[in-house]
Amino acid sequence: MFESEDREADFEEYTEVREVSWWDRLTNSFMLSLMGILLIVLSFFILIQNEGQSDLNKVALSTVQISSETPNIGHIGKPVATTGIIRSSELLGDEFFLKPAPYIAMARSVDMYVWVERREVESKINVGGSETRKTTVTYFQKWKPIGKLKSTKTISRTDRRKITESADSSRFLKPENHNNPKPAIPNGSRKVSRARIGIYELDMTQFDDPMVSGVIEAFNENSMVGYNDIPTRTPIYPSPETLNFAPDTEVSGSYLYKSQYNIANPKVGDLRIRYAVFPANTTATVMGQLEANNRIVPYVHSNNHSLYRLFPSNRETTNARIEKEDLYFTWILRFVGFVMMWGGFAAIVEPINVVLDILPILGSMSRRVTGAVTMWIALSLTVTTIVVYRTTQDLETLAIACLVAFFGTLSLFAIQRRSQA
Repeated sequence: MFESEDREADFEEYTEVREVSWWDRLTNSFMLSLMGILLIVLSFFILIQNEGQSDLNKVALSTVQISSETPNIGHIGKPVATTGIIRSSELLGDEFFLKPAPYIAMARSVDMYVWVERREVESKINVGGSETRKTTVTYFQKWKPIGKLKSTKTISRTDRRKITESADSSRFLKPENHNNPKPAIPNGSRKVSRARIGIYELDMTQFDDPMVSGVIEAFNENSMVGYNDIPTRTPIYPSPETLNFAPDTEVSGSYLYKSQYNIANPKVGDLRIRYAVFPANTTATVMGQLEANNRIVPYVHSNNHSLYRLFPSNRETTNARIEKEDLYFTWILRFVGFVMMWGGFAAIVEPINVVLDILPILGSMSRRVTGAVTMWIALSLTVTTIVVYRTTQDLETLAIACLVAFFGTLSLFAIQRRSQA
């Protein structure tokens, strides 16, 4: 139960202390092991997709540049790039505020003023394997992207202390008086159905809709949010020329606020909205496969990795962007894959640690050993996946190489343990 309550206007804190039995911890650890298997599978998927995308970036950089104004039958069926003025007969807007205008694509990003729960959990293993957990939750209000309302963010984590933040009020420890309503306006994005660059028709149905997170990049030039088929990098600043205002909206900086009272004193449920677009009648570069009848469509590379991207820039700037993406996201996703794999293997062996927690010192020693072993296993499998898949693009060869790496790493640890004994 909650032992104490400290209340302020929009800041509240509660503390809970409870004991979890050894048997409950052991049962939960087996459930964690199953999740660990799924995490390992997902880590391989991320690593393979990442290396495939990195290889595709090399293909994109090597595409033949063709003129957007003359037919080029010599490169039909091959990956090409062309640069010119992108045009569409359609006007694009949305059902809320964005006025229809000559845009190829648009994205709408919405933040909501919400209750946030910060949860700090400190744990102590007792003799016999039970665990005493002290949970301190703090509630405060802040602006948060509505796309992240259901996610939990880890602020810090050590062996026996974890701090997280979440705006998912359905999972709050004290949901009373901390309810976050459903956003009145969702995130959104859309694109025109037809467009062309010079004489070349684009298959707009094959492009993914713009990423809503791309709005962040539009308003922060140095940010990079991910691979995007149609990046919306032109920010829309609120004005009567670009947006339809409503009686309950106000403008401040780059945001259009939809407020219950006023933007100086936001209330839970208030919204702030930003738009970004890919303007028509501007220079653009498309990369894909040249087809007959002057069409550019997706180019399918090995293992179904597809190249079909549209950039609001000339070829030189486009290449610079691809090179930057390749360097930045390739290494980030490699690290993410490694961490996920390490976490997955650590979860699989957690029942061993819980069994040994009957004597806390044994459980602590076990975690240090299994942590080191699982880290090296994850590292060897990550490196193997990167090197083998990048070299062969063959999943069967990769599977064999990963098995060799896995058992090879275990054998090395076994030999080391015997030599120390």
